[in-house]
Amino acid sequence: MAAELRDREGLPRPPRPALRGSAVWKKTGSWRATTLLCKRHTVLVGLSGRPCVPQREQKTVAAASQSTNKRTVERYIDGFNKSDHEQILSCLTDDIEWTVFGHYRITGKEAYDANIEGPDPVGVPPKVRVTRMVEEDGVIMAEMTLEALQKDGSVMRAAMGEVFVMRDGLIRERRAYVVPLTENDYK
Repeated sequence: MAAELRDREGLPRPPRPALRGSAVWKKTGSWRATTLLCKRHTVLVGLSGRPCVPQREQKTVAAASQSTNKRTVERYIDGFNKSDHEQILSCLTDDIEWTVFGHYRITGKEAYDANIEGPDPVGVPPKVRVTRMVEEDGVIMAEMTLEALQKDGSVMRAAMGEVFVMRDGLIRERRAYVVPLTENDYK
């Protein structure tokens, strides 16, 4: 039986898997943080020698570790994209405040429900896409894009910055900054 390899601190060193093709071992710091670089993905090998999180699966792991507040905002936006009033309202507190700067301010769930489709509804839900979302101290900031069909058949595109103030896992206040984009402003 071969002797077990150990690192400087005396901890067992993870075994090296057989390498194929252009896979290369990269030592980062010590043997306890070893990275296997392959053409398709990166595998981190931890203390036990088992792969931790392949790079291609990081989004799945990140989604599983999201906070309750972020999941609520994502559920809210999903409901908004489907124009599902029940789903949207389930994400809000009863005393919700919604401000779209330069346009309107609404207070209360009943008023919110009456304005979900906006001031001039066309019957087709808008498409809101989250570019980035960060959270600190119960406040979520989201960078988003919007595409909404207009009554004349044109599509209004906008960049949006939104602040979601949370209370007990629900949206207590929503502040929206909406900037309409011209044809050359979006990708």
